Amino acid sequence: PPLTRVFDVTERQRSELAVGAWTAVLIGLALVLGAWWGEVGPALGALAVGGTLARVVQLRWVAHIGGASGARMVVDLGRSLGRAGLALSPAALALVWGGLGWGLAGAVVGGLGYAAWALPATND
Repeated sequence: PPLTRVFDVTERQRSELAVGAWTAVLIGLALVLGAWWGEVGPALGALAVGGTLARVVQLRWVAHIGGASGARMVVDLGRSLGRAGLALSPAALALVWGGLGWGLAGAVVGGLGYAAWALPATND
């Protein structure tokens, strides 16, 4: 997220508009495709793929403007996905084995664990 402000800092709002237009086109096509299928499941899948592709385009463009390496972004993304997976696992396990109430409790525990891991306290 801090890199998404690179459009403003570098005064490239036109590039940001182009990325926004690309996002609208991808999501619009996904919605049209989903409506054409007429089924909720495939429509949501198409929307997820369209939204993901739009985000990848945005992140790659931001990395290019900000001078960040693609490899570093992949490593950071992998690290974030790993943390998110670990944070979601208590909720998933509790939901499967204990039902909705336990799933909610697992989500709270996982969220607190993620916050403790991802937002370490600073010693001032």
